[in-house]
Amino acid sequence: MNDQLVAAKQAIAAGQKGRAVQILRELANNEPDNVQAWLYLAGLAPHAKGREACLRRAEQIDPNHPLVLKARQWAAGDTGRTETPAPSPPPEPEPIPARIPEPELPLAAAPAPISFEPEPEISPVGEIAAPEAVALRRPLGRMVWMTAAVVLVCLLLAGGSLAYLTGWPFDPIAVEPAAVDN
Repeated sequence: MNDQLVAAKQAIAAGQKGRAVQILRELANNEPDNVQAWLYLAGLAPHAKGREACLRRAEQIDPNHPLVLKARQWAAGDTGRTETPAPSPPPEPEPIPARIPEPELPLAAAPAPISFEPEPEISPVGEIAAPEAVALRRPLGRMVWMTAAVVLVCLLLAGGSLAYLTGWPFDPIAVEPAAVDN
């Protein structure tokens, strides 16, 4: 028997499935026609897709191998039994007692009164470093600039509306001269 196959079996027996898969993949790469390596890989595959691919490869190599049919039945969930077991009768419900005894619990201490006043935040001196202090002031600076921008846009809109409604700037060429009698 192949040394790698023996090492893979020992890894499986020791519960080291990852190591066994690694050995079996290496064996399958070195000896692609090794049916037993593909059957063991099918048994260790975490998903049905991988199991199916490994079994298909083992069937391509030797469709008459005695373990290939057993592996197919195992993968399909068929254990080889021809009869199905009779379903077991449902268990009898337990009678409900007339009164359920209540456990005696010790009384809990009264909860602390709820205070509606916010607790003052006290930060020790020197806890905030200089870059962090600058970062704390930065959102306020952004707020001031955004407010100034909104006010400026509002003033421009109001001034433009006022100029439009009053006809400013006055264009003397567009106005017809008054009729002058000579």
